[in-house]
Amino acid sequence: MMMGGWHQMKKTLSILLLFSLIGVACGANATVVQPRNENGWTFYDSRYFNYSNAYGAKVGGCSDRYAQSLDIPDTLGGEPVVAVFSFAFSGFYNLGSVTFPDGLIVIDEGAFYECDTLTSIELPEGLETIGEEAFAYCSRLTRIVIPESVTEIADTAFDFSSADLTIVAAYGSVAWGYALEHDILFEDIAEPGVQGYEGNYPDLIVQLIRTTSTAKDYADKTVHYEACAGNINPTGTNQSFHVMWYVNGIAVSYDSHVAVPGNTADYNNISHLYYTPTSAGDYIITFSVDYDNEITETDETNNKMQINLRVY
Repeated sequence: MMMGGWHQMKKTLSILLLFSLIGVACGANATVVQPRNENGWTFYDSRYFNYSNAYGAKVGGCSDRYAQSLDIPDTLGGEPVVAVFSFAFSGFYNLGSVTFPDGLIVIDEGAFYECDTLTSIELPEGLETIGEEAFAYCSRLTRIVIPESVTEIADTAFDFSSADLTIVAAYGSVAWGYALEHDILFEDIAEPGVQGYEGNYPDLIVQLIRTTSTAKDYADKTVHYEACAGNINPTGTNQSFHVMWYVNGIAVSYDSHVAVPGNTADYNNISHLYYTPTSAGDYIITFSVDYDNEITETDETNNKMQINLRVY
């Protein structure tokens, strides 16, 4: 099956599933929830399809499928518009611009799927979720401004959109992390027109490594080490990462570390190693942060620190 045929079938099945879900079963007397209309806008009110934190109207489309611009109203049916419903404006092929209401919280699955002439979008502050394929196949979409309030962006939100798509957002935000992970161009909202990441990555280091032992260390006696991470750049990691302990170059203990904000020595999250040497001699204890390089950093060479252990 051709790729386009599959996506059209997927969209059709999703819509069919949607309408099967809005049938509220009451024994043999099932009631189908009908969308409401106001001034050419289709919407569902807060009695149905409530998101976990979004109670209000969900705009489901408009009567003019050939509209070149949309100014989604702040309210419908006397309720604030809090969501753009699944596939609400999918296939609006003439759509060039959209203005969103300030109270918007969710842009749902496929909301602007295959809006081929959409070139630039500015999402409102307060938006929290961008759903699966929300802007997929928007082949001319080259710029989207995403506020820091957004906490969830689906992996497929911008699938098969323009290769020149630029996400404009704040460094350290969820949108910034999404751009990094999905290899999408990024522009700092604080420095309009300045693209790229150079100098704006975090830089993790080992802040300290130490032993708690105050006496000589002997074979078959357990020794205890502590270490913590730091970030010497102003940009936070925006996600957790992995740390590893090594003894003489051999990995012996693995752990996960919480995200570290910019310019922070994280003494509140200590990693521990308990190690029992089996024979006398000299040992090298090494602690490594982000040992698997999941975090993109300005300097990937300063992630380790070591300390010597002499066993009698």
